[in-house]
Amino acid sequence: MLKNGQIQPLQSYQIGNCTIPYRDVIHPDGVVRVEMYRDIDPDTPTAYATFRTRMGVFAAEQDTWKTLVIDSVTFMELLARKNDEKNMNPVPFGKTAQTLKKGDGVSPIQWFGASTDALEEMLCIRFAAMPMNVVIVCHINEKRNEVSGEILRMPFAPGRLSDRKLLNAAYQEQYYMSTFRDSEKKMQHQLKTRNDGQWAASSQIDAPDPCFPHYDSLWSGWEGERLDIHALVYGDFGVGKSQFAATWPKPMLVFMFDGGGKEIPYFKHHEF
Repeated sequence: MLKNGQIQPLQSYQIGNCTIPYRDVIHPDGVVRVEMYRDIDPDTPTAYATFRTRMGVFAAEQDTWKTLVIDSVTFMELLARKNDEKNMNPVPFGKTAQTLKKGDGVSPIQWFGASTDALEEMLCIRFAAMPMNVVIVCHINEKRNEVSGEILRMPFAPGRLSDRKLLNAAYQEQYYMSTFRDSEKKMQHQLKTRNDGQWAASSQIDAPDPCFPHYDSLWSGWEGERLDIHALVYGDFGVGKSQFAATWPKPMLVFMFDGGGKEIPYFKHHEF
């Protein structure tokens, strides 16, 4: 047992030929289920294809969950790209990605295009329309303003999801998460919820800026019933993005694409 979370044994279930490992954690305010999508052998990837199969049956259980989390976009894109590279559009026999030439019929550009298409479908169409709370965990992407030379930081996403800001346009709430040392030199966490020309951020529920990284703190400027909200949260590694996501309403379903051990923040009840 970790703090306030009763960790259940690792289990799995089948959808057709797909095996999905998961772990349930019982919290005082409800269950968190972490489903793990990972590839042990990158030459024979199965994780993203399994995830697509999983989403094919998800509609039947939408009412089960109050919050849905994707953690994280970075590794979701990597698994989608490897699925195309190894399974859907592999290099010809006797070739490698490094020895491909014009006329071979395959280009690495196609693999990146396929992963962009896959994430566009999932993140900008399907998850953006989910009738529940949605949290999309991202890392940072930096873009330079060609006119002013200033750098705008925003959530990482492949291709046009970032270049044309499709991912940003799909989500009402966008928070940049960071750490700082207070006057007593103690490390603190905070969310930025307003765009200042350097960090992309926005809030339609008038979340304070800066904001303490907890679901309840987001609503301190809101009167009345709390609505389902869809949020992007991004920042450097290790700043507590998953810990923040873990504070959202339960029951919660987490689609974990990051490597082993990255699911541990969801095992704990977080107050920071």
